[in-house]
Amino acid sequence: MYRLREDRPADELTFFEPPSCAVTWVAPVRHGDVVLIEGPGHMGMATIVAARAAGASTIIVTGTGRDRFRLDHALRVGDDHALDVENDDVVERVREITNGQMTDVVIDAASGSSETVNLAMHLVRKGGHVVLAGMKDGPLEGFHPDWIPTRRITVHPGSGLDTERAVELINAGQIPTADLLGDSYPLDRFADAFSLMTERTPERDSIRIALNLS
Repeated sequence: MYRLREDRPADELTFFEPPSCAVTWVAPVRHGDVVLIEGPGHMGMATIVAARAAGASTIIVTGTGRDRFRLDHALRVGDDHALDVENDDVVERVREITNGQMTDVVIDAASGSSETVNLAMHLVRKGGHVVLAGMKDGPLEGFHPDWIPTRRITVHPGSGLDTERAVELINAGQIPTADLLGDSYPLDRFADAFSLMTERTPERDSIRIALNLS
């Protein structure tokens, strides 16, 4: 068991769970690295703060057009550049941001589509690292295994759990729990919370949903 600080509301502190995974995903990140995170969901948000704590100097987050609310929110919690893969030439934009060097680490936190895996290979520099963390709905098409040996790319599994480190970051004030809370609902409004979580609430989006049992 790990003791959390007592000067934050309980629903904010429930955010300890996403960074418990994210702090293991950023294991390849070194001080001064440029890190790109695919997917601006609650796990992507957790990875932003984990990457910054690991020493990342520049953080780039990518998402789709429907992720506009989340991409904007990413900028509030430590992201430096938010890119829309449907409207931006992401490879060219990353080349501009990094002065042609591309990224040191790409963390694929996106779920659903396997296209992000191929994109990650184009966004990482020679000798860089790709962490595959987001679960996909199907097999990967168009992947060239030669990318790995010819460009010396190291591929890591996005797995592991380190709750102790996540709690340390929260207690040290390195995780903006208020900005990462999202929306909090009482238990009797579970249907509304579930609708918002599953993106079925018109004109609304949220980075995360918490239920308050009190």
